[in-house]
This record gives sequence, C-alpha cells and structure tokens, in this order.
Amino acid sequence: MNGQEPLSTVRDEAEHPLAPYLFYPLSVMLGRLGRALTEALAPFHQLQPTEWRVLEVLARRGPMCGFSISALTGLDRATVSRTIRRLHDLGALDATPDPEDGRKILLSLTAAGQTLACRARAAVQAEEEAFFAALSPAEREQLRALLERVLAGHATSRHLKAAQEEEENEALRCAPSSTA
Repeated sequence: MNGQEPLSTVRDEAEHPLAPYLFYPLSVMLGRLGRALTEALAPFHQLQPTEWRVLEVLARRGPMCGFSISALTGLDRATVSRTIRRLHDLGALDATPDPEDGRKILLSLTAAGQTLACRARAAVQAEEEAFFAALSPAEREQLRALLERVLAGHATSRHLKAAQEEEENEALRCAPSSTA
C-alpha cells in the first residue's frame, strides 16, 4: 500500500513497544485510510474527506440544514461551516431559505455538485475496495459490525450521549418535513 511497510502483527511488547495497545494498529490504519481517501479524492478539485462526506450525505438525503449535515456526518459545526463555504465556492452547493422557516438555510447540490458527488463516490468505492482487498465480503461486514458495536458502546458514555442527543434534536428541528 503506497510503498509503506506493513504493520507488524507482533503483539509482544519486547518486539514493539506499542504492540499491547489496540489503539496502535487502529491509529496506523486510520492514518493510512485518511491518506488513501485524500489521494482518491484529489482529482476532484482537491476534495477533502470532510467535503466528500457532506457531498455524499446531500446526494443521498437531499436538501437539509447545516445542523442535520453535522449530525449525519459526525463533523462539528465549525468544520461543516468551512466545508459548506468551500463546496459553495466550487459551485457544488446552493443555499436557499427554508420555505417552512425562513430563519433556516437549506443546502442542496447543484447539477455540478451532483456530478462531483457521483464521480467522488466511484473513486471512494474503488479505493475502499482496494484498501480492504485482503478481507472477504463477509469479513468486511464482520469488521463493520464490530466497529459499529465499539462506536455504539463508546457513545453510551454520559458526555457523548448527551452531546449526541443534542445534535440529533437540533437536526430534527431543522430537517425539512417531507411532503411526499
């Protein structure tokens, strides 16, 4: 992978001082994933992974406010604000007043944004396939399930649960109501 040395599978501290910590291989993998994703998105206006996340959420869910984007992407509001500005500057986003509540702004993809989201999605899917090629489809699903379980367990801590509830409540308050 990108000419990098494979991460040692040694779990003996005598051979590697960080071997006893699960954080170590996970942080190495996250670093590599981040670099791979950044490289896959680079041909598309130097998109950053956070920008791709916002594009993908809007492409899949349609118009919504920044609070909803924050809740769905797991990005803090400041990052979402910067990302929205950049995507708007690229001509990928439209911002319009919410017809139900003029104080809110709904964000949606322009035709150029839809095209960009589609191309970026294909690049991300190809990179994900290559990155996890050592795992069978069943092992990938098992990894996903394990990661979701860890994340769900972590989210049950008091401070994270309260913050998540606040974000979800805010997202519900600013999500457009469906008329279909």
